[in-house]
Amino acid sequence: MEMVETQDKYFIQISLDRETSSPVIKYSTLGGMSYSKIMSKYPDQMKVIHVDFLTNLRMDSLLNVAVDLGIENQKSQLTFILKHLYDLFVERDVEIVELNPLVITVGQ
Repeated sequence: MEMVETQDKYFIQISLDRETSSPVIKYSTLGGMSYSKIMSKYPDQMKVIHVDFLTNLRMDSLLNVAVDLGIENQKSQLTFILKHLYDLFVERDVEIVELNPLVITVGQ
């Protein structure tokens, strides 16, 4: 198995917010750490976007994730990933989908 050198790691999660019965996208620059660890040690590092089922996923919200994570130059790749994760979340009717870590490799 070939080892890949990583440049950055990110936490991405789409889950169901039980209070609002709507999806939320949670993300952080602290990829590789569990959600509970991030929330217990660095709660201010977790960003959240609430998605309204009626208006669906907004592209400007997805672009803002790239800006918040500091990876504007990979915004098209990130929005592609987020859109497809959200589609998986809805189509499979799951409670949670998570990429942890989502990595950018050296040279990308």
